[in-house]
Formats: sequence, C-alpha cells, structure tokens
Amino acid sequence: MGDQSFRNCSKLAAHGANVLYMLTMTFDHIDDAELVDAMLVRLVHSHVRRGIEPTAFDHIVRPFDEVAVGCGRFTSTELTTLRKAFAYVKERIQALYEDVEARELFDGDDDSSSGTASDTASEFGALI
Repeated sequence: MGDQSFRNCSKLAAHGANVLYMLTMTFDHIDDAELVDAMLVRLVHSHVRRGIEPTAFDHIVRPFDEVAVGCGRFTSTELTTLRKAFAYVKERIQALYEDVEARELFDGDDDSSSGTASDTASEFGALI
C-alpha cells in the first residue's frame, strides 16, 4: 500500500486521531500518575483483546518523530522533552502488557495496573 493509500484510508485516519487524542490526554495529565496509568491500562487491555503485540508500539516512534519535527512548532529543547515523554509512555504501555495479558487469562476484566502511581510519576519526573 503506497503512502497515498494510507492517507485515503478512513480506518487508519480514525485510528491516527485516536492515537493523537490518547497522547494528548496522557501528556496533559502526566502529573496525575494514577489517571495516566488507568488510561494506559485501558489502551493495553483493548489492544490485548485484539491480539496486538506490544512490539507494535515500536512502529509508531518514527512517524511520531517525523510529525513532531515536520510541524515546525517545537524548539529543539521542546522536541527533546517531547521525545522523552513519548518514549516513556511507549515503554510504560509495553511494560503494562504482561500484567494485562496475565489478567486476561486468569481474572477476566480487571483494569488495575502494575507498579504504583507514585512510582510512575517518579519515573517520568526523572526523565524530564
């Protein structure tokens, strides 16, 4: 599928909008670690149910960076912070996968997350 085909795909466009919404919500509420973890656990939960592997999230790093750089709205310092925040969110999503997959097998619909919210906030704060 060529680059133009992706632009004309309504399902892909809708998914891209959902990704941007999730990132915006995560970044806007990054100081509320419990809320961020709850959002990320729900995201992971929905992807586990669809059979999406955690490595799939590695494939959005380059497009995210290209959009962030290409829009020309960020200074180099802001881009560095944005990249760190994005990397943290991606890594947290991937770390939550194991816990969510295990709960899917044994507990059904539990949405609690691993690690404490304060641990999450401390990890993120150390990055920026």
